[in-house]
Amino acid sequence: FHRAMGLAYDKALFIESQSPADSAAFGLIGNSYIYDAESGATYRGTDEAKKVLCEVYGVDWTKYSNIDDAVADVTGYEVNLAKQLLTKAYNDALAAGDIKETDKVVLTFGTASVTDIFKRHVNFISNAWIEMAKGTPLEGKLEVETAEKGKTWANDFRNGAYDICLGGWSGAAWDPGYFLLAYLDPGYMYSMGWDTS
Repeated sequence: FHRAMGLAYDKALFIESQSPADSAAFGLIGNSYIYDAESGATYRGTDEAKKVLCEVYGVDWTKYSNIDDAVADVTGYEVNLAKQLLTKAYNDALAAGDIKETDKVVLTFGTASVTDIFKRHVNFISNAWIEMAKGTPLEGKLEVETAEKGKTWANDFRNGAYDICLGGWSGAAWDPGYFLLAYLDPGYMYSMGWDTS
């Protein structure tokens, strides 16, 4: 389900329509993170990292003259694959008894304050998700709402009060080990979806 949602919208188009000064990021570890301090080589510059991006987003890099041309075609948007994954996730949840055919899936975007920029972000993404659901068992059953959480937004997200948080980390650009704390150390992480022990 999570992967389907991620593949349902064009990341480059999203950034272009929201903030023309920015560029799309397709992986958590971007161009600023080095893996070799002595040479300054970046992880994202390796063929291994480029192949991972292609695999995650369904671009067959073997059909290109070089890996860089393949990476240039990554948009993060693979709606047909997203529909397949969404249908599989729905059918699996139905078979497990986690959802009923009459249920709706309501996803909540939480934020400290509902600004015009936040509304633009949510509208773009939620419209893509609703479009993706067309032709799947969730057509007409997928809804998106927003919740203004004020100063408690971070702890509310940690405690599962809402589903989606739009945000980002800044700082420690050259240290991917530090960056991983956001996913591995309960003192830093926002997603409590897995046990990090």
